[in-house]
Amino acid sequence: MAENAARQGNYAGIMSTAAAVAAVALLLRSRPVSGDTTFPPELMQLLAAMGITIEDILAQLRTGGGAFRGWPENTDQVAIARFSLAIGAAVQLDDIEVPDGFTLVVKADPGNPAPPARVYIATSAAAATNPGSAWPLIQNEARGFNIKNAKILWASATAIPAWLNLSVEHRS
Repeated sequence: MAENAARQGNYAGIMSTAAAVAAVALLLRSRPVSGDTTFPPELMQLLAAMGITIEDILAQLRTGGGAFRGWPENTDQVAIARFSLAIGAAVQLDDIEVPDGFTLVVKADPGNPAPPARVYIATSAAAATNPGSAWPLIQNEARGFNIKNAKILWASATAIPAWLNLSVEHRS
């Protein structure tokens, strides 16, 4: 019950922030863009709390960019990798950069052995071989990680042949 109330409180916070961003967007779009634009102090405090500067917003408005969309722009590049895993031996994932706003998708191959076989993902070699401290994936299951680089992850398997597939979009 308390967990549900906390979750509703989180949603309310997210929605109020989204409403504030929408209000800022409407306010800015209704004003002419000029170099000496002044804004109410409340708006400046809100933007500062959100980590957005007026210069960023004005630049986006001048160029017609998607500053208020809330997700990264589409891209035309994808990095894809496939890893062969071993039982009880962790493999470090490749040096694959994950741009801000994008998610690294890690997927246990559909051809992997059926459950109870697992692939384990963790942030160290020791953790990847310890089911108690790793993220388990069963055959054909995927998980997204919002990290800066795939190389911080390690993987192992409980049965072979086992494969791990990675994909992430990249900006041009």
